[in-house]
Amino acid sequence: LAGIMQRTFAWLLERVQHLGAPVTLRASYLEIYNEQVSAVEGAQPTP
Repeated sequence: LAGIMQRTFAWLLERVQHLGAPVTLRASYLEIYNEQVSAVEGAQPTP
């Protein structure tokens, strides 16, 4: 099963392909788990 991020990007990419124009998609993601914040890029968790 794909998560919400994967499904959202798949949906967005499908939609922009029909535009016929160059499109740049950018996203950032912040995860808070057990009250520790970490970035998607794999940075060390911050207490």
